[in-house]
Amino acid sequence: MKLPSWISRILPPQTATPPTATSATVKSALFPWNVAPPSTAGAGLLGLGPTLIDPYRNSPYVQAAIRMISQPISAIPLRFYRAATATRQGESLLSHGPLVEFWLRPAGEAMDAQDFWEATVGWLLLQGEAFWIADDSWLLHGAKRRNPLVIARPDRMRPVLKQGRVEGWEWIDAQGTSHALLPEQVVQLKFWNPYDPVRGLAPYLSAALAAEADWLGSRFLRTLMQNNGDMGGYLIAKGAPPTEEQRDQILRALREKKELSLRGIHRPMFLTGDIAVESAQVQSADASLVATRHLLREEIAIAFGIPPSRFLTKQNYSIGSASDRFALIEETCMPLATKLAGAVERISNRVPAWKPGKESLRAAFDWSEHSTLQAARRERFAALDKLWAKGVPLNVCSQVLDLGLPRVPGDETGYLPATVVPIPREEKPAE
Repeated sequence: MKLPSWISRILPPQTATPPTATSATVKSALFPWNVAPPSTAGAGLLGLGPTLIDPYRNSPYVQAAIRMISQPISAIPLRFYRAATATRQGESLLSHGPLVEFWLRPAGEAMDAQDFWEATVGWLLLQGEAFWIADDSWLLHGAKRRNPLVIARPDRMRPVLKQGRVEGWEWIDAQGTSHALLPEQVVQLKFWNPYDPVRGLAPYLSAALAAEADWLGSRFLRTLMQNNGDMGGYLIAKGAPPTEEQRDQILRALREKKELSLRGIHRPMFLTGDIAVESAQVQSADASLVATRHLLREEIAIAFGIPPSRFLTKQNYSIGSASDRFALIEETCMPLATKLAGAVERISNRVPAWKPGKESLRAAFDWSEHSTLQAARRERFAALDKLWAKGVPLNVCSQVLDLGLPRVPGDETGYLPATVVPIPREEKPAE
């Protein structure tokens, strides 16, 4: 297949005749999801020094931020519900069948469901988008079996546009082979990008400068400790400048002293002539450097939507609705899980064999058993006790507090303690 000229300039040359989507799914190797492409921003590209590449591997805070978001989602079971109407009334849980079995290992034997969700969330946070590639079996409505999905690297996906609309995708696999894909074969999950309606905008881009600055600070500390705080020093000749032979002799003596100090041997050194040796000011990590790294750490956390306290030494062990852990789950993990469930719905509803009759399928991650949500639910049950004691019917309390309690006889009636009686008024005698 002949590629457009703009694609030919940026993609590797085509090595062979592009196989079908089916063979591409089976034969191509999965690229490691947690190896991000080199950063396109930083001082290294300007020739000013090293730059941060592979942030997931080289930045502990970037990796920790992604794991804090992806692991709670991957640990939550994915549920499917079927209903005869578009509303949620009358929904029933779909606990078995080919649909449930497929999403237990959506990528086949290459990875289990937990790895699949971690990879998807990781690419979303690092690149702003994630891609699932479906083979030809997903285009056949009568097929009873669907082959596993492939998680493609976002930087290896190129949209084919026509008048601003996506007419297809070009995928470059790990072997450098190009594959033409129909829009129906590609599921793109992305974050909103105001600068490009086709591609997503990654949270990492907002944290890239802070992550690189923190990485450079870590390199500085490593170099400082490797040299025992020695930053070279300055030789100041107060009188006549030393000759070239004298300079070489002094430098050799200083070099020998440094090598001995790195081995723990500290010896005094005598210099002849009117020469003073002054050390550089920084001998250890000062308070300003430590404070700056703390600020950079908080900036990385904010960019990923994580409460900055999650990067600090744990001091608050609360997991209730007032904790930062609850804020992370409710404000970051749960909305992202809803986005993933929406993509699962779109691709699952394309398979008629997975839908009984004409019923539509709804997918959702079940957070009811998560410890943080359970702690918040216990707080709502405490509020239920107060409302019920005031005479509010039990079913009204369940609806207002979103407890999901089953209906029982008499739950529509409010009750008050029998001992609550009005206080009799003392009448004044008539004058």
